[in-house]
Amino acid sequence: MLTIQVNDARLEQQLIEQAQAKGKTAEQLATSILAEALNQLDPLPFSFPRLDPTQHSRPLQFDVDSETDNAPVFEHVTDTVEFANELRQNAWKR
Repeated sequence: MLTIQVNDARLEQQLIEQAQAKGKTAEQLATSILAEALNQLDPLPFSFPRLDPTQHSRPLQFDVDSETDNAPVFEHVTDTVEFANELRQNAWKR
């Protein structure tokens, strides 16, 4: 048996009013609404396997060649907060 709790007073009142109009209890009406909604759901016509991320992924590897690459891009940055603030201020000046 499944118990459903309705936390919306307006929704609960609508459910009770419709149940009384149809001559059913609120539980019977909720059961019939859920059964009808579940019957309308169509299963997907296909299935697909779940992939295991440990078998289908690999870590990123960047090859850095010291002969062709002079230095990392942000090597000149000593204070990252100050650098980010400058970037932000300069972006507005464009």
